[in-house]
Amino acid sequence: MNAHASEHETSEEHAVASDCKKSGWKSQFGHPSGTLGRFTGWLMGVKNAPMHTFAVEALDVKPGDSILEIGFGHGRMMEMIAQGATQGFVGGVDTSDVMVDQATKRNRKAIDAGRVAARLGSVSEIPFGDGRFDKVCEANTYHHWPSREGGLEEVRRVLKPGGTFLLCIRGKAPEGKMQLSPGYSDEQIDETKEELRRAGFSDLRSEARDLGRKITCVIATRG
Repeated sequence: MNAHASEHETSEEHAVASDCKKSGWKSQFGHPSGTLGRFTGWLMGVKNAPMHTFAVEALDVKPGDSILEIGFGHGRMMEMIAQGATQGFVGGVDTSDVMVDQATKRNRKAIDAGRVAARLGSVSEIPFGDGRFDKVCEANTYHHWPSREGGLEEVRRVLKPGGTFLLCIRGKAPEGKMQLSPGYSDEQIDETKEELRRAGFSDLRSEARDLGRKITCVIATRG
């Protein structure tokens, strides 16, 4: 290893350590920022890949679909959705400018073609118009929403009547096993379904798959 490379790696390590001290490393999973945020985006891309594949399958993407992803992170799931919605549109909203940058780089061709839009923003105030989407989805971000009631109201606003909303939820890890992200018990998933019903969603169903940990996709219809 040459001296220049060694100096660069030391600088990166110091920057990551500094970011950890400023914000706490666990907070990076909710709002990636700085040097550590770029690494976190990569890590989530690896960690959540099986979940994203399952979510896209459960979403049943059609060529002409208009679909919104909330909390798109590194943009891999947006990319997968766009590969299915070849004649449609894929929008996304994320609170992290680092993730917007990563997702934009990953989806550059589709963005330039007007088929994908990665926007900085929050589920509390989605930067798209009323009834814009046939489907809205999220994967492993619901626990980060600042207000579930307000977020679900916004989801209903941007969904067409009869549109589909999909929540992809990671189950709890076995007792004694360290987990980087919180998992949901079966009881908490049932509570989430009740939250959706109270928010005006109907025809609820769920699909579960064992991907090392149990992953559940909750699918609902906008009433």
